[in-house]
Amino acid sequence: MIKIIDNFLDKSDFLQVKEALYSNNFPWFAHERANDASKFGEYHFLHHLIHEGKLNSPKCKFVVDMISHKLALFHKKDIIVTRARASLFTVDKKSKGLGFHKDVLDSFDYKVLLFYMENSNGFTEFKDGKKVESVENRALIFDGHLEHQTLTQTNITFRRNINFNYRLDNV
Repeated sequence: MIKIIDNFLDKSDFLQVKEALYSNNFPWFAHERANDASKFGEYHFLHHLIHEGKLNSPKCKFVVDMISHKLALFHKKDIIVTRARASLFTVDKKSKGLGFHKDVLDSFDYKVLLFYMENSNGFTEFKDGKKVESVENRALIFDGHLEHQTLTQTNITFRRNINFNYRLDNV
């Protein structure tokens, strides 16, 4: 299952999220590799919102709550978020893939949300060749076992997205 939802958040909610992630005070942390399949020099910056099921960023709880609420409405079920993080990719002279990977390795019942913060010529590519453009306020929802990769952007300095790994609450 791959689903694209444009204008995922209401405009006012989206602007609140954008204000937080674009703030000069927002803490970004360097990671040497974008994922386990990335090569040397294919780094990115990230900020854990939820790590191992626990809130890691209290100041951004509202971001987690807004997106979780919209996901629950979409699925018509409560969700359980195990990981949520904001990612920041820097501009490249030539677009490149950062390595196909799965966000969740040990389960087929997880879903992934990628939420794009701005328009760019970077995108998400699936192993089957399907590509999803980075469009502001777009949500991409897919099954966690699908291999995918980030392709870097060449037209803007920073590309940000929010990544949720979650499962449906079957209670």
